[in-house]
Amino acid sequence: MSVGRRAGKKIASLVLCLVVLVASLTGCESFLSLDKHEYTYVTSSQQLFDALNKALYSFEEEVYVRTKTYDDFRTMWDELNGAFSLHTCFREKEFQVRYNQRDYYCNIIIEMNLNTTGEAMQVLYAKNRENYRTQEAREIGEALLDIQDRIIHEGMSEEEIVLEIHDYIISTYAYAVNGDIEHFSRAGVLLSDGVGQCQAYSELFVCLCLLSGVEAEVITGHSTFGHNEVGHAWNLVKIGSSWYHVDVTWDDPVPDVKGMIRYDYFLKGDFSLRESHEWAEFFRRCYSDYVS
Repeated sequence: MSVGRRAGKKIASLVLCLVVLVASLTGCESFLSLDKHEYTYVTSSQQLFDALNKALYSFEEEVYVRTKTYDDFRTMWDELNGAFSLHTCFREKEFQVRYNQRDYYCNIIIEMNLNTTGEAMQVLYAKNRENYRTQEAREIGEALLDIQDRIIHEGMSEEEIVLEIHDYIISTYAYAVNGDIEHFSRAGVLLSDGVGQCQAYSELFVCLCLLSGVEAEVITGHSTFGHNEVGHAWNLVKIGSSWYHVDVTWDDPVPDVKGMIRYDYFLKGDFSLRESHEWAEFFRRCYSDYVS
């Protein structure tokens, strides 16, 4: 349990700091004359969350949503932020919001900057970039493919794929008890240095799952220890038609023990995980523990 405590205290401040909103009003005429995108009309915080989530795991850099007013958008956004449910994996600290308020609706463009892991996945998974932008992104992409080639084989079931990724991460990497949270929260650092914290663990897990054809996401919330509550990140993964929780960080012993792998937080439902984790209602429902 000390793993989550150490990870949470550092990531709590990180997740909140990562959500920085910079809004600038663009001239209506020029905005409309150049704007040819389709907008998703959202009327609730859940719909906004779903739109952001869809863009995040498609590794897109812009999200197009439409609300009645910009104030409506800010209300929804603030609710998501206040609930600790805004995803920050694959994103840098800052992004921008441009909007145009018309008589009966408001068009909003959320511009996000991919971090190096996101840039690598954009090439490997989304395939809407021909070349890596940086050498670091190339190194991450090549490392991800190398891992996939070594541990994922044709004919494996979704359960086998998820289990192999879970076990590989725990067997290969160690939790960084001390150090700068921003440094150890990146999957690239976990790949290169062999140590990282819960944000890096969950980011690497979701990348390997997506590359292997298994749907997965990062979930942010809190871990609970007695009367204390600390920020934490873990994963949701889809097997068949159902979603399950996987907390690779908490299944990795601290201090690191070679050859030791736990399955206390592997393919769990909401009810089981609620004993030690808390999260907002916007994330996917996991109705039961996995039964093979």
